This record gives sequence, C-alpha cells and structure tokens, in this order.
Amino acid sequence: MDELSAARTLSLRDHWVLLPILAIAAFLRLWQINESLWLDELHSAWVVLDGASHIVERAQIGNQSPLYFYLPWAATSLFGMSEWAMRLPSLVAGVGLVVLGYSLAFEFSRSSVAALTCAALAATDHNFLFYATEARPYACVELLAAAQLCLFWKLQNRDSMSWRLGFVAASAGMFYLHYTAILLLAGEILFSLVKASCRHKGSSVVTYPLRKQAVDLLGIAVLIVPAIAHMFDIGLRRGTWASFVNDTSLLLPVHWLSLDSYVVVPVALCLIVGVFKVAVTLRRDEPECETLESCSEVAFKNESNERGSSRRSVTATLLLLAWFVVPLASVWVLTVTKVAPLYLGRYVIGVALAPVLFTGICIGVWGNSRLQGLVASLVIASAIYSGGMIEQFRYDGRLFGDRAENWRDAVRYVNESDWLLDSPVFVRSGLLEADQLSENSTDLLRDYCVLPLTSMYRIDRPKDKVWPLKTHAPGSLSAPELWQIETSGGAWFVVNGDTAIRERCARRVLESLERQFQDESYPKIHRGFIQDEQQFGRVGVFAVLLYSLDDQVMPLDDQPTSPKSIAFP
Repeated sequence: MDELSAARTLSLRDHWVLLPILAIAAFLRLWQINESLWLDELHSAWVVLDGASHIVERAQIGNQSPLYFYLPWAATSLFGMSEWAMRLPSLVAGVGLVVLGYSLAFEFSRSSVAALTCAALAATDHNFLFYATEARPYACVELLAAAQLCLFWKLQNRDSMSWRLGFVAASAGMFYLHYTAILLLAGEILFSLVKASCRHKGSSVVTYPLRKQAVDLLGIAVLIVPAIAHMFDIGLRRGTWASFVNDTSLLLPVHWLSLDSYVVVPVALCLIVGVFKVAVTLRRDEPECETLESCSEVAFKNESNERGSSRRSVTATLLLLAWFVVPLASVWVLTVTKVAPLYLGRYVIGVALAPVLFTGICIGVWGNSRLQGLVASLVIASAIYSGGMIEQFRYDGRLFGDRAENWRDAVRYVNESDWLLDSPVFVRSGLLEADQLSENSTDLLRDYCVLPLTSMYRIDRPKDKVWPLKTHAPGSLSAPELWQIETSGGAWFVVNGDTAIRERCARRVLESLERQFQDESYPKIHRGFIQDEQQFGRVGVFAVLLYSLDDQVMPLDDQPTSPKSIAFP
C-alpha cells in the first residue's frame, strides 16, 4: 500500500469517531418529534394535505416558496400524515448538518479535535435542535447553506467545473427554500473582493477568480428569475407581517445565535490558555538538538506547518466573518429603512453555523491536542448549560420548550365534548391575514385562516361551520357570525393565545351578543354565558351557551322565579 492510500485509510478511520455524535444528535432530535404541531407547522400540513397540485398556491399565500413543501409531501405520502412524518425532512437535514459542520471545521482547522467539537456543538445546540424538529424549511436552509459554503471554500483552492456547478445549484436551491438565504451570497462576494484587492501581483494564480465567479453569479441570477414575481407580491404585503418585526437592536444576534457561547467563551478560553502556555514555556529550558542540521530541519518544518495552518485559519475566519456579518447587516438595514422588515432570527438562520465553525478555528490554533481537548470540553459544557436544555429537562422532561401551542389536544377536547355537537366553531388562528377577511373573502384565504382546525387536526364539523376570527380584537362578531351562534344555541371558540387573550376574546363575544340581542325585532330576550374554559399551552378553548327568557306577558304566579325556569335551547 502506498503512502497516499495509507493516509487516506487512516483519515477515514479517524472520522469514525463521528458516529457516536451522530447517534446522540439523532436521539435528541427524536425526543420531541411527536409533539403537537404549532401554527406555522400546521400551515405546512395544510399545504401538503390535499396533494402536490395545491402546494404552489397554498405555500405562496403563506409568503413561502413552494420548493420545501415537496419534501414533507413526499414523506407523508410514504408514511402517512403524522407529526413525525411532517418533521422527517428537517430531522434528516439536522443530522446532516452535524456531518457538514464536522467536515467544514476539519477543512478550516485541519484538527480532528476541533472538527469533533463543532460536530458536538451542532448536535446539541438549542437552535439546531428546534429547527431540526420543526416542519418548516429552516433546517434544510441550514444544511444547504453549509453545503454551499463548503463548495465555495473548495473553489478557493481548486478549480473544478463540477464544484462550480454544485455551487450554483446549492445557491439557487437555498434561495428557493427561503428567499432571504440569497443574502449569504453577498458575504461571499465581499470576501472575494477583499481577497482580490489584497493579492500581490507576484502571487500564484487564483483558482476561483472574480471573472469565473461573475459567470456563476449570472447563472444563479438566471435561475432565480422565476421567483421575482412572487417576491414582489410578498413585498406588497410587507405591512402585514411587519408587526412582529419591531425590535432592531444590534444585540439581538447574540441571543438568536448564541454568540456568547460560540464567540466570547472560546476567545476568552484561548486567551487564558495562551497566557498559561507562555508562562510555562518561559520557565522551561528549550530542548537541545543532537546536531545543528537536525535543529534547522525541525525548525523549518515547524515554521512551514505553522505558517500554512495560520494562513488557512486566517482566511477561513475572514470568510466566516463576511458570510456571517453581511447578511445580518443587510436585513438590519432593510428593516430600519422600512424597505422590508426582515430583521428576524429565522430569516438569517443560514448563518447559524458560522459561530460554531469559528469556535472550531479557535480550538484548532493550538497544536497541542491536550490543550485542544481542554478548551473543547469547556466550550461544549458551557454551550450545553447556557442553552437551557438541562434546565428544561428538569422542569418538564422536554429538551426545549419553544413549541407551546397544543392544537392537537385542543381540537380533541372539542371533538370529544358531549354538548353543542352541531354548533359552529370559531378559531383565532393568529394569522395576520385573518384581519383582511372583511376586505378579501376568497375561499383560499378563508381556508388559510382556519387551517389549525382543518389540516392535521380536524374539527368534527362541516366546512361551513368553521369560522375564522380576527387576530386583533378577536370576539367582535359580525351579524352573520352572531346569527350562527343564535340558531345553534351556542358555539365553541378555539383561540391561539394565553389565558389573558382567551378571556378578552370571551368578553368581546358576550358584548357582541348583548348588542345584537338588544334589537327590538327579537321575540325573545337572549343572554349568553361562558362555559368550559380550558387552556392547552398557548391554545385556549371555551364554549358560549345561550339561554332565553320568554318576552310574553304572563300571570303573576307564572313568572319565572328560579333557575329551573331558564330553558336551554
């Protein structure tokens, strides 16, 4: 076996230590895979529920690109409609991200310890866990963004047409998964411009010059042209979804992407270890060489290796810095200038791997594997503790508590109730588009606004018995809605919100009923009262029942004087 084959065999054998980390990553992601879907995931279920022919229009009404939804559609077609099948594509992407994080960290640092550290962080990170168990496109965006970054890095060292084609395809693919992912290209363009401006005239030939990169960018632009019309349509509706993007603090990325764990802690530890290493070195005598030639040879090899490793680490750090900062700066500028409110963590989630890779680079700068292992252990322990996974597990047995909308149990409760079996059901989905129903009452929009009760979790009512409520000021009912309640003698209400929102909604319903029944045209005096209030996480349920008092003049002895005289419809 030649030297190259032996090195390749050794390298493959070394990488087998990744398998336990992958097993842990899969286990953690399966822990809450069967939780109730929350609102955004229920939109995904509604998109794929009735087959591939409905995917495009249903995805676009929710301001989403259709590409991702073909993945859960394929999964549910194979395994049936269930929570785990809806989340299966994200789970696979989440585990794949651990592999790519390991590969990229090894490329940047040439350190197995650093690569394993990044894999462990990607396996246990709170954000990565959440998105890998969510039936939304963000875990797939993270995976494809990492693959695109890997291809871009390889092109810096070797010109390959297959890698260029892969880079173009990955860039267009992550754009079609989520439109804001295209901003990652801006960081890579800036890196290329800075690198080209700093290159000396006498330096070696650049493997991926600006000319070739411009050709590839043109190819990407051609591929994304078909989505321009939909992007423009989303832009026209930006006033609707701007209401939940109202904080433009520059410190938000620290919270979104755990920068305290992946930047502050590794840098601080490296400084501490570095000072300690220098202090120990100064107290020791330098080892003597047997001959002057051997000393010179060893010194030359060490210096060459350190220069190559340092150059690689600096280049990778600059790339990660541009890849991370430019998209964040772009969405911040677009938000504060009110061009497009995009300053939200999940809109830039593609850059989430950058701080983890920076941690790997910080660990890789130490040639001593013991020092690397020490820093790596401290960083992993700090990240797991600060991520809140241990505290959450002690609290309720879950690893993260981000999903608090238990629509599954709320719908089951209404379906299993013994009263108001044929009554209408009103739902406050929480979708901002529900406030537009009075102006645009198309069937598609109406179906969209009642999807929490008609997609994965179906209420036992005909379609015309399920009514959407406004997101703002829910419970202020119109005349047709009040008529539905009157003719049925009551109604169920399912409300996306906490206890306070549910109670405000119930109060508005009673006020609407009182105003309606004060009309002299009604032959009977109606009153409503709230019954059976329940809370399922952030989903509230209550029933409104009506009772009536006969408005006719009766003899004195026959006047109703006790609750028994109240007749329920």
